[in-house]
Amino acid sequence: MNQYRRLILFVSVLFFVGLLFGLLLPLLLPYDQKAELFHTLQQYLQTYSQEGTWDAKEMFWDKSWLYFIMALLIFLLGLSVIGTPLVLVILFIKGVVIGFASGFVITQLKEKGILFVIFSILPQNLLIVPALIFLSASSMAFSLFLIRNRILKYHGKIKPYFTSYVMVFLGLTSILLVAAIYESYLGPILLERSISFIFR
Repeated sequence: MNQYRRLILFVSVLFFVGLLFGLLLPLLLPYDQKAELFHTLQQYLQTYSQEGTWDAKEMFWDKSWLYFIMALLIFLLGLSVIGTPLVLVILFIKGVVIGFASGFVITQLKEKGILFVIFSILPQNLLIVPALIFLSASSMAFSLFLIRNRILKYHGKIKPYFTSYVMVFLGLTSILLVAAIYESYLGPILLERSISFIFR
């Protein structure tokens, strides 16, 4: 249990390092690139607000499939042992992406950008990020168990550990499913209201 807590702490720190790196990235971009990105963002948001419609069911299936594939990849990498570094890469990149999106919006829109992040980026990630952190820690823990069992001849019983690993995967995947439901049905409503606030 102590080992699992250390792994959770380790992957959490790794994610937040990626998040911090992503937050700082917009400050390093040349002015012309930031202007081009902001223009693209404005066009997208204005088009979204003008259309005012979205296919919630299609969005739900897209998000669900994306999160399931991500979770399944982390799960399978835990079974492969040598894939553990890739788990860390996935989590770090996730942090960078969230950090960059948040940082860019805030640097361009200031106070309105902060509100946009709070209502449009933060809510679903309050579910997604902890689920990915716990799943990544479980993946690494299972890999370490396999290393001790096969290489160091620990001879522990694999079946109970594997069953527990599968249950963790299923439980955390269900949390990602809840995040997909939120993003598909409630998230667009908050996004639309955020856009109307930004462009009023």
